[in-house]
Amino acid sequence: MGQHRRTLNIWVAYFMPVLMLGVIGFATWVFLDLVCVRYLIHTHSRHKTATGLITVYSILLLLLLLSYLRIVTTLTFNPGYVKRGPAAGKKKRRSRKNKRTLEKAQVDGPGSLSDVDAGAGTEGEGNDSDDAEDGVRDHDDMELDAEGGFGFLPPGTGESTTSALPNAGPPFLAPASKSATPASPTFTQSLAGFLSPNTARAAKDAKRDARAAKKVASKSNPYRGSWQPIERPQSSSRGLSNLAEFLELDCFVCESDGLPRYCPTCDCWKPDRSHHCSEVGRCVMRMDHFCPWVGGVVAETSFRYFYQVVVYGMLYCGFIIVTLAILVHEKNANTQTVDGKWIATIALASLFGLFSFGMTLSTTQLILGNLSTIDSLAAKTKVYQLALLDPLATSLGPSAPGLGPVYNPITDEYVTTAVRVWLPHDPKPGEQQRCYAIVKTEKGENPWRLEGWYGNFKESLGGPWWTWGLLWGVPKAGTTGGRTGAMGGIQTRGWYRFNEDIIRRLRKEAGIKEPERTL
Repeated sequence: MGQHRRTLNIWVAYFMPVLMLGVIGFATWVFLDLVCVRYLIHTHSRHKTATGLITVYSILLLLLLLSYLRIVTTLTFNPGYVKRGPAAGKKKRRSRKNKRTLEKAQVDGPGSLSDVDAGAGTEGEGNDSDDAEDGVRDHDDMELDAEGGFGFLPPGTGESTTSALPNAGPPFLAPASKSATPASPTFTQSLAGFLSPNTARAAKDAKRDARAAKKVASKSNPYRGSWQPIERPQSSSRGLSNLAEFLELDCFVCESDGLPRYCPTCDCWKPDRSHHCSEVGRCVMRMDHFCPWVGGVVAETSFRYFYQVVVYGMLYCGFIIVTLAILVHEKNANTQTVDGKWIATIALASLFGLFSFGMTLSTTQLILGNLSTIDSLAAKTKVYQLALLDPLATSLGPSAPGLGPVYNPITDEYVTTAVRVWLPHDPKPGEQQRCYAIVKTEKGENPWRLEGWYGNFKESLGGPWWTWGLLWGVPKAGTTGGRTGAMGGIQTRGWYRFNEDIIRRLRKEAGIKEPERTL
């Protein structure tokens, strides 16, 4: 079903711009020729009224066409894709084979699987973090299993322990150990568990039971199809060129091992607020949504132009509706026949105007909250897991003494407030490790929502107010987070600008202290 929907979206994206231009062309012919020239000028000699209407209409039409052309060219030449890793194509071919293998097993039973086929199922296409297809998938529930592998586990099935973290640093930087949980079953064990052959039943009954088990598993698992373990590379995977970019930051979204989110389809570490779009098969920087009306993925590089399109479209359609409604009322008052093309133009303008008005309101609401459309789907329940740099521990090094747990004077105990990890896990000779504390935001808390409406508009549209109507000047994707600022400065370095009040509170909760500055 998902594949058919993606195919439909792609074809609509190809067809919709042509339809939009055709509708605009029809409305232009009716408004300029039939209304302004033939009716106002030739019939009633109202030259000033016609000139004013033609001028306003031309300005609105020009703004709409220029912004629409700008977003189409941006989506074509600068869509804001995340750079893929060297194994992206190989993983995609392997995942297709695994999908066929799984489908074969579900229909024919486990006896049809060879040992090679059964083992190949550990890398499935269902684990490609396809946020555009399946909504927002909460990656905070991805936990380390007992063998150090990394996979999707349903909430409540287990918790990660710092003993599974490679080179996690001094033992006093780890939290108190929790009761061990049973290791999660491997893909082969799980597959054999619910597809075990029943020799007492006929082949038809076995196939029916397999389909029923698959249906139950799909309903009970919130990830629906993503229950297969994921192979995530460690920080030693130097082929993933964008990992070094994360280690230059003070804060980024991470998994339980401290490493960033990983997309196996694109073979890359996913920057904050990026998502994988199934329609284009790529991870996109600060993706908002796939829009067939503009023919591509609305994201960071095109969001300003999309907002311009919906605002200008609303004004354009509203102008046509008001003008034609007044003239139609005038003709009815004079008992004149109203041209059917006028009515058709009003109907089209009302349809597209209602859509543009709704999109303008919803997009403005998202901008005020500094949210994308995808992020808004779970805005009230989302909990972000962040890797927050500990400058003091980083400056002293993993083996430095005196970095004991934090003393709590209320309970008269030494407690560790957050897990610390050292990245990269296996540094090269002469490469410095950086200490990060793993922290979590409150439920429904957006760490990128800034104080005041202007800051959120400035961050979302890529500049101060006088640039919001420009057709150029959008910053390079992922560069608005103060990445060139000094560590420990006023602004926390990240892919995007953080709410400093939230980051300051998380630092305090994690017991992070700034290094002493020498004059």
